[in-house]
Amino acid sequence: MNKYGIEETYLGSLIFIDEGKVYLRSTGALRLCLYLKGLWPLLYVFIIVPPFVRNAFYDTVSKYRYSIFGKQETCMVPTLEFKSLFLDDEYEA
Repeated sequence: MNKYGIEETYLGSLIFIDEGKVYLRSTGALRLCLYLKGLWPLLYVFIIVPPFVRNAFYDTVSKYRYSIFGKQETCMVPTLEFKSLFLDDEYEA
């Protein structure tokens, strides 16, 4: 958090770090789509929408995500390949 100047208020939101730059909320979600397979990268076109509009949409989806996408009772156990995509306590950049 200190390295990237991320405030604690953003810890409940998406934080995407790409090539040393921090992207939050809707911008982070759209940048993340560029790395996904299939049609997901096409969503990046919405980067032209002003951030206050995108973030309002992001906040609404976030608020109702369980009713939209459902909720699991248990968490998946990530594979080693998937787990390697996430930062852990030993991360040093």
